[in-house]
Amino acid sequence: MARKSRPAAEAVVETGKDVRSSLEMLTAILDHLPVNVMLADPKTADITFINKTSVTTLNSIRELLPPGVEPSELVGRSVDVFHKNPAHQRGILVDPSRMPWTTKIKLGPETLDLRVVALYDNAGKYAAAMLTWSVATKLVNSVERFERITSEAFSALGTAVDDLRSSSTRMSETAEASTHRATASAAGAEEATVNVETVAAAVQELDSSIGEIARQATNSSEIAAEAMAKARETNSTVGALSEASTRIGKVVGLIQDIAAQT
Repeated sequence: MARKSRPAAEAVVETGKDVRSSLEMLTAILDHLPVNVMLADPKTADITFINKTSVTTLNSIRELLPPGVEPSELVGRSVDVFHKNPAHQRGILVDPSRMPWTTKIKLGPETLDLRVVALYDNAGKYAAAMLTWSVATKLVNSVERFERITSEAFSALGTAVDDLRSSSTRMSETAEASTHRATASAAGAEEATVNVETVAAAVQELDSSIGEIARQATNSSEIAAEAMAKARETNSTVGALSEASTRIGKVVGLIQDIAAQT
């Protein structure tokens, strides 16, 4: 019976060695990950593991840690030392249904980006909470700066659009006024054209009248010349008649003298 139990015990020992070896390998892997990793007991919220990367990162911001917190001595201490409201954090750790859970923690001027996931054993039991975190100050600042610049850009764009609308409205009003002025100018031009045409017609009519007057003046001149010629002719005739009358008078006088003598 003792001989049969010995192989079983040896098997258990070997299994234990394998488990221990696996744990050591897992620990070595976690230690060398370039990620800050902590494991916490879901019941007590005590830190059960912290990798070397976490210790190094915490040492870089050591002056921001609460008094008495030594990064290399955190195993066995509660995660409460990092939080102003431990009850809220504990509520997250004990309830795997709320995981994965992410949040940002302000630590002085720095911002820590925290993510908590639930780890289960082979039996499906909630065995530990794994916390991965990083100092995300630069990223957060970059995001905030990007959001600020984007907001300012959209604000400036909105202002530009408003200005463009105003300019468009003013241009529309100016165009409408110009159209009215152009219409008025066109009406004035049309009226001026009518007036010019009227004046041209009047000038043409006056020119015709002047031509008629000139023609009539020419005719009158011709008539006057003809009348003067007639007058001269009449004067000649009258002169001839006068001379003839004188002669006749002399003849009559001579006859009367002869008659008186007889």
